[in-house]
Amino acid sequence: MTNVIDEDLKKLFECWAHQECCKKSGFEIDHKKNGFISDGLVDSKMWHSNRCGKKIMFLLKEAYGNKDEWNLTEWVAQKGPLYNIWKRIAEWTYGILNTDINKIATFPEDKDFTKNIANGYLRRIAVLNLKKSNGKSESKDDEIAAYGINDKDFIKKEIELIDPDVIICGGSVTINTLDEIYDKSIIKKPSDLVAFYFSDIIGGKERLFIDFYHPAVRYPKVLTYYGVVNLYQQALLLKAKMME
Repeated sequence: MTNVIDEDLKKLFECWAHQECCKKSGFEIDHKKNGFISDGLVDSKMWHSNRCGKKIMFLLKEAYGNKDEWNLTEWVAQKGPLYNIWKRIAEWTYGILNTDINKIATFPEDKDFTKNIANGYLRRIAVLNLKKSNGKSESKDDEIAAYGINDKDFIKKEIELIDPDVIICGGSVTINTLDEIYDKSIIKKPSDLVAFYFSDIIGGKERLFIDFYHPAVRYPKVLTYYGVVNLYQQALLLKAKMME
């Protein structure tokens, strides 16, 4: 199973990276020239060891580097929480995996949450960037959206292959673009303030979408940790109530 998914993702990325250059909303999209950055499962064996309902995919904006092709998730598997964004993603993953209807996992203090422990949690996630090439340290939301809409068929296929249970949408542009990709079938009316949604639009399987800050946001790490983990627990409570 794991090797099949890895191979299917590899084939998808090879095709994705070599599509023809085009323009979308005024932006030139040329993966061949700008250096395609693939992503997906950090560690396929660890991914499939997750409990039912606990496969977490982080939907992010973009990765950045030089104009060579490289693989983000291979880099994460090797380097672990080298940068703050990956330390925070590891913390959020720990929180969600150890939270249920009855309890919220306590924030892991640095002295206990060692690099090896953090790396173990990173190996249990999947990552999908909407913009797969020409990344910059400061993202432009309209450019992210243009890439996502242009590459929508590839993005749909990648999500279906990864098959997550929970999708953490890092920044409003990610969930808004995903909603556009699926023809306004995932989320709510613009006036709705709810920040989590259940939808079966992807592959006919119900998944939880959490609309939250990007993990690189410059807010206190404890604040963002309890924010995302509390949203996850609230979603579990709502689902349990709906099933009564």
